[in-house]
Amino acid sequence: QATGSKWLVVGGAGGSAGNTVCPNPANDPGMWCVAMLGQYTAEALGAIKAAGFTGLLFDFEISLSDITVQDTLAVLANTKVAGLAAAVTTSHCAPTGPTGFVQAPGPVGFAIAWGTSADVTFFSPQMYTGGGTYTGCTNAGQTPEDTLAKMSVPIVPSLPSLSDLSTFHSDASTSSFSANAGIAWNSCGAPSNPTNWCGTSWEHAGATCSKPCPDGVDSECETGQQCFASVTTCSD
Repeated sequence: QATGSKWLVVGGAGGSAGNTVCPNPANDPGMWCVAMLGQYTAEALGAIKAAGFTGLLFDFEISLSDITVQDTLAVLANTKVAGLAAAVTTSHCAPTGPTGFVQAPGPVGFAIAWGTSADVTFFSPQMYTGGGTYTGCTNAGQTPEDTLAKMSVPIVPSLPSLSDLSTFHSDASTSSFSANAGIAWNSCGAPSNPTNWCGTSWEHAGATCSKPCPDGVDSECETGQQCFASVTTCSD
């Protein structure tokens, strides 16, 4: 969830079963092709909206070679026409390649097209590999200067933890990009916990209520402190 709204994430990479629409050797359910984009009909998008979703976050990482920029922009536009918000995430600042959106203008060109579309609410570069550790835009030839700097939509980085937003701001390669929000995949599906607090012990956290750690990770706390759960005295 994001600020109380529900977003449906579609696509991705790394799966091994379930894709009956886009034939691929790995049977990866995150694989995109023209037929997969065609699944997002007005009827399907209407059903998603009726289910209470605010928008779709298209995870464009890998694709078959039949997809064009215009194909992806069309599904983003149709999503907006259906009354849903549309956003794009990818790994890291552009599709992974060589199996990701390879038609001209290539992965970087696709990313820039999404990041300059009037139908896109935000672009979310995935600042991690595998989800556990923060990394920058490490794909060859896909630096922030080549991609993010050419975009006009808000940049909302995908992070291992919301505490990594400070790293995004301090990293020399991304410090020039304003990002007042981030997506923390390690807490996806659940809101931040208001009973997580920092301290040297559970008792100390409950007695001082000095600093919350909503994501439940020690890195949110000061040196020498840890994040403790179920500290209900600070939430009263």
